[in-house]
Amino acid sequence: MKPFPPLLQHPITARCPGSCGEFLQGWLDGSEKLISYAIDCYSQVTLTPVPAADAHAAFRRDHPRAWELTRAIVENYLGADADQTLPITLTLESQLPRAKGMASSTADLAATAAALLTWLNQPFDGEILTRLCTQLEPTDSIIHSRLALMDPLTGEVIRSYQQLPPLQVLVLEGLDAVETAGFRRENHALRREAQQRELAEALKYFEEALALGDMEALAAACWISARANQMFYPLPGLETLHHLALRHGAWGLNIAHSGSTVALLHDPRRFRFQAFLDDWHREPAATRYFPPRRHRLIPGGVTVTERKESP
Repeated sequence: MKPFPPLLQHPITARCPGSCGEFLQGWLDGSEKLISYAIDCYSQVTLTPVPAADAHAAFRRDHPRAWELTRAIVENYLGADADQTLPITLTLESQLPRAKGMASSTADLAATAAALLTWLNQPFDGEILTRLCTQLEPTDSIIHSRLALMDPLTGEVIRSYQQLPPLQVLVLEGLDAVETAGFRRENHALRREAQQRELAEALKYFEEALALGDMEALAAACWISARANQMFYPLPGLETLHHLALRHGAWGLNIAHSGSTVALLHDPRRFRFQAFLDDWHREPAATRYFPPRRHRLIPGGVTVTERKESP
C-alpha cells in the first residue's frame, strides 16, 4: 500500500448538473459524437471523513456504479482497497430522473470523482473527470464548462464552443426508462454510421447558427439529429410535439438520443406556454410523458464546496 498523503478532514460537497439530452448525437469522422448541454438540475455527493469502519456501506449498496469508480480512484491514488480502508462516508442525492437520457449517471460519477479527488488533495479538471467516467460507461459532455463536441466512449473533446446565452427549456420526461447498456446493441455503431451524413449536416448548421446567435437555426439543426434518431429509439408523438412547439412560438426541440425525454427550446417572452399545453394535452401521445417542467440552460462543470471548521 502507498503511504497515505495528507487527506482533508472536513466535509466536501461536489455537485454536477444533468442535461436534457443532446443538441445532436451520431456518427462523425469514424466514431460516435455528441453535444450535450447542462440544465439547473443536479446530482450532489457529500464526503465526510469519519473514523468508523465500513462507514460507506450504504453508498456501496445503493450506488454500485459510483462505488466502482470510488474503488478505482482509491486504488489508483492510495494503492488501497476501498472496501477495507476508506475512513469516509459518502452520500449521493440527485434531482435527476434515472434512465431517461438526462445524464444522471454521468452527473453521479463526476460528482463522486470530484469529491474524492478533493479529499485526496489531487488537482482535476473536466478532462480528468471525463477520462475517469468513460472508464466505466459512455459519458455526457456536461462535465465540461463549455459546450463540447465529444466522443462519449473515450471522452475526447473534438471542439469546444462558446456558451449559449441564458435560455429556458421546457422538459417533457418520458414515462419509459432506457438503460444505456441495453440501448447500445451489437449493431449500434453500424446503425449510427449509416446516418453520418445527417449528423454532418446537423453539425454544420449547428456551428453556423451558434456563430450567428441564431436560435431558430440552431433548433433546426437539433431537429435533423432528433429525426435521424427515431430509428434507434422512436419517441411517441415527436413530430406532433415539434409541430406544436413551432406553432406556439418555440424555436424547436431537442431530444435525449438514448432516453425518453424531449426539451422545447424557447424564449419565454414569445412562447405561448398555456396554448401549447392545451393543444398537447389533446394528443394521445401526451399520456406517454410526465407533465412538463421548466429548466434553465446553464454552463456545465462540477462545483466543489469545502465546509472548513472556523478557527
